[in-house]
Amino acid sequence: MKRSILILLLTACTLTIGAVHAAQVKVTLRPESQVQPAHTVTVGDIASIEAPKAVASRIGGVTIATAPLPGQQRMIKSSYIKLRLKSIGSSGDVKLIGPDEVAIVGECVKLSSDELADEAKSFVLSQLQNDSCTYEVTIERAPRELTIAAGGNIKLKSRFMGSAIRRGVNTVMVDVQRDGRTVASVSTPVMVKSVAQVLIATSPIRQGEALTASNTALEQREVTNIPDAIGQDSEAMQWIARRSIKPGCIIVSSDVVLPPTVKKGDSVSLVVRCGNITLRTNGEVKQDGRVGDTVRVISAVSQSEVRARVVEPGLVEINS
Repeated sequence: MKRSILILLLTACTLTIGAVHAAQVKVTLRPESQVQPAHTVTVGDIASIEAPKAVASRIGGVTIATAPLPGQQRMIKSSYIKLRLKSIGSSGDVKLIGPDEVAIVGECVKLSSDELADEAKSFVLSQLQNDSCTYEVTIERAPRELTIAAGGNIKLKSRFMGSAIRRGVNTVMVDVQRDGRTVASVSTPVMVKSVAQVLIATSPIRQGEALTASNTALEQREVTNIPDAIGQDSEAMQWIARRSIKPGCIIVSSDVVLPPTVKKGDSVSLVVRCGNITLRTNGEVKQDGRVGDTVRVISAVSQSEVRARVVEPGLVEINS
């Protein structure tokens, strides 16, 4: 009799515990869950679990899939999740709530094209020299968006693909660094335009004609591809046109020459230096020349032609 009563009590307790257990175990799936890329995804990663601690831990540890790469998505059907729970003998005791299909997305940080372009542009601006030119920096082609795994201290750092910045198109590489280590890179072409006050011809200038205030003027012009343009700090009025220059043209250094320091027919002092001995006489220059040029000179003493270097106006010398 006592044994029968004990069996009945145990059976009742088992049924009661089973009923309580079934009522407490509820798994609610989230429509979308962010997961650590390339790691194992479990039920606990994609759902909330209502159950006693030991049961919840067991269900939460059930493997569902491998997480996708950063920013990528994978769809998992709830029917598959039921099968996975059944594999540990839990499906009959678990109430699964949620959509028929859930999404798992690899956790990531997305760096937009604008963010990367701004970094490249700021870097170029920081490298420009502080000179008489005004610079305009534009992005020629926006870099592609980057998606990287989340986590760590993420910073952007730019560098030139070439040796240094130059006028025109520069290729800038933007590195994405996590905790000081480069994890992704993207390149973008950046245009550097320069504008400066330069000398232009205001009227036709013939070959051999001197540049004056009446035939030239300073104007603000783009000189990106004209590195030898004559600027506002140049002594333009001392120059002579080497070739004809059309009105409106920017005058460059190859368009002009300095006037000769000595001219053919000028009388000059001729200095001859030989060791510690210096002789001075007069002479006549037989060709135009500038400082540093070697010109033909007729010596007033010997009436012979010698070659001497132009030192300054009215002075030539021979070193032997």
